[in-house]
Amino acid sequence: MNSGFSVMLRADVRRILLSSSLALTMVLLASIASLLSSAVVEAGVSKAVERLQTGSALTLIEVSAEAEHTTAVLDEATLEKIETLDNVTSVYPWRQVSVLLADESDWPDSQLNPGVISLTPVVPGLTSKVIVGDDDAIETIGDGQIVLPQQVMGGSLEQTVGTTVRLEYTRVVSVGTGEPGYFPLQVTAVADNSVPDKSGPTPAYVSQKTLNTFLELTSPPGTKLEPPVTAYVQVGSVDEVAGVQANLSQMGFDVSALATQTPELSSTLDILALGSTLLTYLTVAVALGVGLSLASSWTKLRRRDIGLLRALGYEKMTIFRLIMGALALVGVSVGLLAVAISCVLSPILTAVVSSQDALNMSVSPWSFPSVGALVLVAILPTVGMLLGAFLPAAKAANMEPDEALRD
Repeated sequence: MNSGFSVMLRADVRRILLSSSLALTMVLLASIASLLSSAVVEAGVSKAVERLQTGSALTLIEVSAEAEHTTAVLDEATLEKIETLDNVTSVYPWRQVSVLLADESDWPDSQLNPGVISLTPVVPGLTSKVIVGDDDAIETIGDGQIVLPQQVMGGSLEQTVGTTVRLEYTRVVSVGTGEPGYFPLQVTAVADNSVPDKSGPTPAYVSQKTLNTFLELTSPPGTKLEPPVTAYVQVGSVDEVAGVQANLSQMGFDVSALATQTPELSSTLDILALGSTLLTYLTVAVALGVGLSLASSWTKLRRRDIGLLRALGYEKMTIFRLIMGALALVGVSVGLLAVAISCVLSPILTAVVSSQDALNMSVSPWSFPSVGALVLVAILPTVGMLLGAFLPAAKAANMEPDEALRD
């Protein structure tokens, strides 16, 4: 009887695979989509974790000497002292200089002055995304170079990339007296400024040396530069932020961790993770429907066979096992095929997303889905199909021989 059972089981598996290819393809595609989205999310998380550990906004502490209760100043000696604190990797004094684009030929609209542009120092983790130019144009900016904002009054500044622009500033001749001054800088890129932040609506990134030059040019002759009122302190990892923050507070500064100010950093990943979860639920739902459909159609097609098997002495549980076993083998086949295809496609997909910077997020290229995701998707079609098939399979197994053989 066991030999006959095996023969019938193999025959049923072949029949299901051949007659239900469209339904099984739906389960397969849902499983692959779930795994691929999971791979992108996990690659994004991996890249985000890497950035969180070094060089990200979440490892920055904002130090201010502007609040009334602060008792310290951010002069050179103090900045050097901060840099010697345990777990501090870098200190970035922060201030801005307002300038104008001097030449109408550089304006998007020659009839409309694009307005004030704020020269801003480069602080890793606080810079904008480059729209036109090399991706690392801000991080590698040199003296005499500038990354302009993409949008200003009148339109886009993308046409200035690769050119030299003249910036107009107010040169202080004496206290209360100034005149226009001009300074040329090479435009290496333009950056996204669609979402204004602390840097203002139109920040333009320059090196610290270039910024200091403008600070000197816009200060009264013979005067010493005022110390900045804001600086950013970079620590080695997120775990070290609290300790360094406490030390800075004891020095008399008003401090705040950027980790509490940047909830939007994970929004893209949150959306992708939600999509991946929904696709997983979709896989289960499709598998449930397919299991229900296949079990019901199997019962109709094999009604007389069930009657003959019952008449030959096969137990109800044997009939039930035959139906469920066939669907389980089909489900396992679909799940393993989805895993195999996803393992081929996911490295390619994550590499494409990484190289094209799709989804406005960085991901680790050539990434595979996690072992947990692979195991989950490998068994989801089987579980879904068995759950969907349970009731019709139980009903078929409980048919009496005369009922099953009756037309």
